[in-house]
Amino acid sequence: MISKKLFWSGAAIGSITISLFYLLFLYSWGYLNHPTIQVTSVNRPHAQPPFAAEIVTFSIKGVNAEKLFWIIDEKIVLIGGTEIEYHVPFEEKRAPGIVTVHRLDVLYKIGPIYHSTSTAVGVLNSDFEARLKLHDETLFLDAPRTFNHNWSLTSVGFVVYFNNKFKPGRTFQIPQRTGANEEQETRLSVPLTTISPETYAKYVSRSGITWIQYMFRNKLNNEELVLIKPLRLP
Repeated sequence: MISKKLFWSGAAIGSITISLFYLLFLYSWGYLNHPTIQVTSVNRPHAQPPFAAEIVTFSIKGVNAEKLFWIIDEKIVLIGGTEIEYHVPFEEKRAPGIVTVHRLDVLYKIGPIYHSTSTAVGVLNSDFEARLKLHDETLFLDAPRTFNHNWSLTSVGFVVYFNNKFKPGRTFQIPQRTGANEEQETRLSVPLTTISPETYAKYVSRSGITWIQYMFRNKLNNEELVLIKPLRLP
């Protein structure tokens, strides 16, 4: 016959074991760990703050959910997983060179209950004043050779935004200048490709899908930078 002391000892051990399993279950589903949101540049992971229009990664740690709602400035809603790519555009109504602050909320479901967490995203409000021009079925790029003093434009290309990722398409290399010409030529106008107005209009009609990607290299440390702009009719 089992003694009362042995019985209660076994019951206590069983209760502790069940409690530990329950706590482990709660932690694995994100009930106990506090989620954290991270915002990092795709090409410059240690840069803070990123530039406006720079491709950044939004990621959340401590959440075990397949479907999340990413809400930017309480206006734009993206549905994805625990990591997505995005960009915060240049704000024309704000002064260039200042850090603008944006709100980022993440809504996710654990069991039957929805939870949310939020953070502030700061970006350096710098604009790259580039534009595309279509003339006689030739697509021209008119743009500054440099961005924010130390970044040299190296290439430009089409990009498709699909499944919350920017996927590069056709890319065009920018001819580089050396010596005295490098200081004299502050802007460039170069033909990129031959394209019919109808085909270009089809690209433009895919609003929010097709973008223009501008790629730069830092003159000081050889670091790479990618800025994204919407594709519009010239």
